[in-house]
Amino acid sequence: MTLVPYIESNTYDEYMDPDTKSKFDKIIKQEPEYLQKLHDIVTKNPEYLHMTDLFRQLIETEYQMLIEEKGEDEARSIAQNADIERVQQKNSNELDLKVKLTAKLNEAFTNGVLIKKCDGGSNPIFGKTKKDCCESICKKIDNLVNELEEILKQYGINSLGNKTIAEVVPSLTGKFTVGDKKSNIFKYFKYCKEEKKIDETTYSRVRLNIELLAFFLGISSQQGGRTHSHHKSRTSKKSRKSRGRRHRRSSHNKKRYIKRHTKRYRKRK
Repeated sequence: MTLVPYIESNTYDEYMDPDTKSKFDKIIKQEPEYLQKLHDIVTKNPEYLHMTDLFRQLIETEYQMLIEEKGEDEARSIAQNADIERVQQKNSNELDLKVKLTAKLNEAFTNGVLIKKCDGGSNPIFGKTKKDCCESICKKIDNLVNELEEILKQYGINSLGNKTIAEVVPSLTGKFTVGDKKSNIFKYFKYCKEEKKIDETTYSRVRLNIELLAFFLGISSQQGGRTHSHHKSRTSKKSRKSRGRRHRRSSHNKKRYIKRHTKRYRKRK
């Protein structure tokens, strides 16, 4: 029975990585009162919850003293060294991840831009149709998403939908986007659906992958398209002609006015 039943055992779970949580559970199992002790510490020193390295060292020190039966000074030294190694490993992992992501994205993108670029084009002369092109870009998007997710899984990131590139490798933020106008692969995918060049199953799968890819890269899945707010209203040909006549008439009258008054001014002199 714990001394403070109102404090849940999982109160601080969000501040713990799996290793720290495992050690914390072992501490609580052997000494349930530690939950109250930990609560008192973070209540008086809330910075522990904002500085995860301090929080980890706090629990690691207790673990070394209680479970490993180390002296307090030795336990603190072990906790500090473990955190230094953890930071070094994290930095090493981030560098490795950056190298792998950069290589994969550079392979799929052209100068940082993902363009349509159908394999073999869509020229009927070479036996390639628009349907072939649509299938080609669908495969291109599917493969890219699968390959990126495989890379991220190696570093404990389960999906493109969980993290953005700005979170995992900040230095790559904004370096990769999609093409504009005719080269926009996302817009061409919509064309494929509208022209029924792909079936519903393919459309649903690839559309989801486009959303994941766009989220990860920090761009809009509509990027390159025209938004309604920027869409200029079209006027009829008759209206445009009428407006042109009004403009010419106005310019003509202005010239006549200037000419007439200039002439009157000269007469006065």
